[in-house]
Amino acid sequence: MGEKKLVVSGFALRMDVIKEGGSNVNIRSWLLILGMSGLIVLFWFVAGGVALRYFVLFIGVMSCMYVVWDVIGQCAIRYFR
Repeated sequence: MGEKKLVVSGFALRMDVIKEGGSNVNIRSWLLILGMSGLIVLFWFVAGGVALRYFVLFIGVMSCMYVVWDVIGQCAIRYFR
């Protein structure tokens, strides 16, 4: 059961990366999309998806940290203005 959830989360993450890259035609953006998709597929097959679990966790933690950093930055801008 846990493996199925892992496959779905990896697929959703890959679709999100592909969707976000469609708005930019820059070659660097496409290389990053292909690189991230390649990492997801590679991690999917390494040790039965254990690496994919930690990769998805890393992406989630970095997204949360970005939100926290952005909110703190906006609060600091308002406070010091």
